Amino acid sequence: MVSKKSKIGQQFRGIVRRTVELGLGATGYGCGPFRPAAVKLRFVKCHPHLPTANPHLTHMSRGGLLRYNTQHRPRSQPPPLAMDPAMLQKQNAAIKSDLAELNAMVENYFSVFESNPTLSDPSQAGAVARSHVELMDCVKKMKSTVYGPVNNVLAHFEEVCLSIVSICLKRHCVDDWIGCLRALLEAGVFETIPLDGSSIPAKELAEKTNIEERLLIRLMRPLIPTYFEEKEPHVYNQTANSLIYQFPPLRQGFRMMFDEYAPTNYALTAYFKQNGYKEPSSTLNNPYTFAHRTNGLSMWEYISKDPERLAAFNAAMQAQSAQTVQSYAMFPFQEEYQKVGTTDDTVLLVDIGGGQGQASKAIRKLVGDTKGRIILQDREEVMRDNAEEIEGVEKMTYDFFTPQPVKGAQIYYIRRCLHDWPDNDCVKILSNIAAAMERGISRLLIAEIVVPPGGADVEAAWMDLTMLMFAGKERSKAQWGELLERSGLSLVKVHSAEGTNFSVVEAVLK
Repeated sequence: MVSKKSKIGQQFRGIVRRTVELGLGATGYGCGPFRPAAVKLRFVKCHPHLPTANPHLTHMSRGGLLRYNTQHRPRSQPPPLAMDPAMLQKQNAAIKSDLAELNAMVENYFSVFESNPTLSDPSQAGAVARSHVELMDCVKKMKSTVYGPVNNVLAHFEEVCLSIVSICLKRHCVDDWIGCLRALLEAGVFETIPLDGSSIPAKELAEKTNIEERLLIRLMRPLIPTYFEEKEPHVYNQTANSLIYQFPPLRQGFRMMFDEYAPTNYALTAYFKQNGYKEPSSTLNNPYTFAHRTNGLSMWEYISKDPERLAAFNAAMQAQSAQTVQSYAMFPFQEEYQKVGTTDDTVLLVDIGGGQGQASKAIRKLVGDTKGRIILQDREEVMRDNAEEIEGVEKMTYDFFTPQPVKGAQIYYIRRCLHDWPDNDCVKILSNIAAAMERGISRLLIAEIVVPPGGADVEAAWMDLTMLMFAGKERSKAQWGELLERSGLSLVKVHSAEGTNFSVVEAVLK
């Protein structure tokens, strides 16, 4: 009997193959295509403060080509990142084709305009206007091709977050079509239009989705040609950009950003007017809890009460972690362990809030035959869901708001957890770690985004704005230093890599 997961995986592999036939790889956030024959869906839990979770979440790195490996892999292991030149060549060919079309459209627009530069002839003025609209559509198509299907989904995250400033100024920012897209996803249109490349008339589509035909036609218009093709009036085909929404993590990621964060953005001005224009510092009183009227619950508690909402959140976090920057590669674990004499009883690393244990497993592999223990810690509900045994890794139930039970470890490691919390809560977490550290032996590694002191890129900025919604924060080097000082620790070094703000902050006892 074929399992439900296996059926979904088979379906998605077919979908991705279809995106290739359409001339576009299912491009990842950094620009990398999925290889159709190498797709495997993984269903993991995602957040350390939700009942079932994987805290190894990172920002979505701009760089690197992503593919999912079909070979059997334990549930907790993240999909590998791999360069895929063949798929990149297909995407490049599509870009060249669109660029040629765009150049031709530009020449046509100039030609139409130059035939009546004063726009004195109404018919010619109309021709100029039509040509300009066609040029804008062509630019939109070109942008969509360069982004690729996955980027087009994940770009909504930035659009929603970056709408904050415009909303505060009472200006429209988020395109109307995003609302249409969300409505049609909910109604089942994306999966009802044939996935094999064949067409479906609006009348049939309306009957199958229980949408009034006239409404369906109006909702579809803004999504053509970026998301659907209309080769003849009111007859629709899938495109690579619509097919990619069959991938649950990306589909749910868009839903989460639209349902959870967009309403929060819209309420931002009202929140600050009521609470003052100051940084949110409470998990119980912040833009999210204000917008969603959580009645005294934190965002984590509120989302956890709704299984459908929780599933969307976890799937969205999976979409992010699928393209994670592996921070454990930034720190020279093997070299540092070789400097000290270790035994079988030496605690090499405590992975705090480590969820499914991706980092623990990777670091265990990095250090090879080095003697010593690696301990994976997370909350009871997370560890209960984490059934897989990882060779060379011990599991321990632990809440990082309580005293750290493992004393004198070589390294305490915490990844993508602290950005979820306001400063005072971070100090509590860090102080518990500091109390367990041994001077001259222990060090702390914090794997997080380190925001540049000036000129932060869009990625770092919108991630920080997302954290702001529930009183979290992406921090600069100076801000990390301040938190460490308040917790009895000193910043030693920030380990970083080219092309990403994701870093490892190294600290020791003061």
